[in-house]
Amino acid sequence: MPGKKSLFLTLFLLCFYAPSIGMEISLKLSGGMNFMPLENVNSVLQEWIRFYKTEADQKPSITFLEGDIPDFKTTVNLGGELAFTITPWLTLSMGTGLSHLAVSQEKTTLMTERPIGTYSYIHPMKISVMPLTFSAYVSFKISEKLKAYARGGGGLAWLKYVERSARRNITRNQKFQWLMLSKSTSRAPILMGGLGLLYRIEPGIDLFVEGLVQKTKFTDISGVNIDEENGTLYHLEQYSNTLDVWFETFRTYVEEPSGETFRSVRKAEIDFSGFSFKIGLMIRF
Repeated sequence: MPGKKSLFLTLFLLCFYAPSIGMEISLKLSGGMNFMPLENVNSVLQEWIRFYKTEADQKPSITFLEGDIPDFKTTVNLGGELAFTITPWLTLSMGTGLSHLAVSQEKTTLMTERPIGTYSYIHPMKISVMPLTFSAYVSFKISEKLKAYARGGGGLAWLKYVERSARRNITRNQKFQWLMLSKSTSRAPILMGGLGLLYRIEPGIDLFVEGLVQKTKFTDISGVNIDEENGTLYHLEQYSNTLDVWFETFRTYVEEPSGETFRSVRKAEIDFSGFSFKIGLMIRF
């Protein structure tokens, strides 16, 4: 708490005194897309599908009717920065924003036919990342209205991860029964760098486009499971006795799982590193 108070006090003083010392203040607002592999997340979703397809292949009484999940490699990005122009070529900024991926119930619906009716299975997932970053910009004038810039910086990012799976008997018109739940959070450092162009559309307002490379990996993720127990999110392989097959999954446990039905147990990692494309406005005060 004292650290946050000092940060906001410093920001307030900068905003208050900047004009008196000839420092220009700007608000930078952006929207765009993040492009990243999200390999572990996609792998867990594909393994979930494989479980039910394998079950249908091995048991004649079960038919896999439909369902598929594409790999997810993009997230929506919204951001804002408060920038302080120190010299015509140097600008410092503090920014935040939100990157969000929502894998909806509709996108993860599977259907199987069983002796007791038709079943629907879902595996919705939400991943949100909110960074707090500090950056330095070095700009180069191309013409009276156009500037190019390079930027670099870093900070901290906060993760919120929610994963569920459920099933229901459609034939009997039952409600969904939740089978698994993980609600987790984490924090990790973020490093970034990129290039952009600023075009002055009218005095005090610039349009910009920007390409940004960032490195952020969350490795210590903890939260609550379906039994409302606090624990750590693990990435592991679990053995199915009924199918005689190993399946990869994320699970939250109070203690690291062990035994004959677990292997390759490690703390889960969610890698949010990748490339971002942004477009927005820079408004000077």
